[in-house]
Amino acid sequence: MKLNQLKKFKIKKAKQTNPIIKAKQLNYYKIFIVFIISMVALIVLIDTFKHQINLLFPNTVTILNNLHESLRDIILFIKDLIN
Repeated sequence: MKLNQLKKFKIKKAKQTNPIIKAKQLNYYKIFIVFIISMVALIVLIDTFKHQINLLFPNTVTILNNLHESLRDIILFIKDLIN
């Protein structure tokens, strides 16, 4: 009888120590926020070296000015949505 109880105890203990591993879910909102911040940081970095880059790729100053204006418009749009 004790041997049977010992086996049941070992089975219960084994079930308790093996946690069930659940699949990770991706949080797309966080990935989107990181993507947006990375793109803005890349634009700022390119803007820092725009004169050196302009020597290699002409018209980058014009493209960067358009990007800045677009970012400013998007920020103003979001502020208007909040207010």
